[in-house]
Amino acid sequence: MGQALEILLGGLLVGAIYALVAIGFTLVYRVAGVLNLAQGAFVVLGALVFYSLEVGAGWPLPLAIAGAVAILAAVGALVEWLIVHRALGRLSTAGILILTAGLLTFFEGATLLIWGSQPYAVPSFFGEAPFVVAGIRVPTQAAAIVPVTAVVVAMLAYTLARTTIGKALRACGENPLAAALMGIDVPRLTLVSYAAAAGLGALGGAAVGPLVSLQFDTGRYFTNAGFIAVALGGMGSFFGA
Repeated sequence: MGQALEILLGGLLVGAIYALVAIGFTLVYRVAGVLNLAQGAFVVLGALVFYSLEVGAGWPLPLAIAGAVAILAAVGALVEWLIVHRALGRLSTAGILILTAGLLTFFEGATLLIWGSQPYAVPSFFGEAPFVVAGIRVPTQAAAIVPVTAVVVAMLAYTLARTTIGKALRACGENPLAAALMGIDVPRLTLVSYAAAAGLGALGGAAVGPLVSLQFDTGRYFTNAGFIAVALGGMGSFFGA
């Protein structure tokens, strides 16, 4: 019975990991109407930047997380501004999909050049020894992954449903032309969505890094898992993801 509960808990943690990746997919899809297949690369890059800041540079845990999120948000904004923004008005949805797949490959190559081909193990936030609850071993990182996933989903759902910028983001996703006619800066909000999705990817990467082996081509695994979660949960649904 205890072993079955441990397997069930492990499955829930893996599901939370997939949900974090799927949320980034959903955010971009709800604003820009396209699937960003490079989202998995943002997760790996975020985890490795976090590793470099905490282990390599000796930054405290909170600063390393904040630094990784800020750096990846800047990378996401640059990708949207330099590449995606120019393609949105010229390529079909299928063309944008292929473009983001190419970006995934590009980031895998960049990761290989910067961090090499060896796998990395990100340190756990709360130590390596698992909790033992009623004879069931619980990974300490569960105390980070589950709350992070729940808080991110709740915050994004509230932002989109209750705030002015959230309603503007929803308008961009539902009808970009009508949103522009109403005075909404659609390109700027699209850039914001890519930056936020990349930052969320970095946050997810830092949270799940201690549970998986990370190397330059792990991004495609996260992309596949996140895409499946989005497809099953419903395109554009945070709670579905």
